[in-house]
Amino acid sequence: AGFCSCTLADAQTPDHLEAYASVLALARRLYPQKSRGEALKAIQCDPKGTLHAHALKDIGTLVGETMLAPVAMLNPARIVLSGSLALSPVENALKEHLAAAHKLGSQPKIEVLSGDENDNLRARGAALAMIRIHVHRKFEELLGGNRYVENVRALTKPVDRASL
Repeated sequence: AGFCSCTLADAQTPDHLEAYASVLALARRLYPQKSRGEALKAIQCDPKGTLHAHALKDIGTLVGETMLAPVAMLNPARIVLSGSLALSPVENALKEHLAAAHKLGSQPKIEVLSGDENDNLRARGAALAMIRIHVHRKFEELLGGNRYVENVRALTKPVDRASL
């Protein structure tokens, strides 16, 4: 596997998208001797350079591969790329990968956030993490105990096909 924020430097990284298509993974792949910030700056200053464009295209292709099933099932009108790697080589590779796999039907519009829209993503992400910790993980408690869990279980019981 590649490199990921979910594991320590000396631990084995699980095989998941962030391990291969994150800033940390890209920095370690291209510039193992530099810090993540230094590597990211070099990549962002020259995203169309041969080495950078190749690695960013790989990331766009990996993201595209993971999006194949959701796009086929949900048929989204748009996909928004954000963060440090929301760059044109990633966008173009994502578009190409989805278009090659989904020849029928409409293609989602790929949008890249930049400038002010992209600047506050870390703060938004931190806010979402806090909501997850303090609301999502405490849903049962916030909604009054087991009543919520019982309602969810009632809605998700296996269907008795014979009774249909």
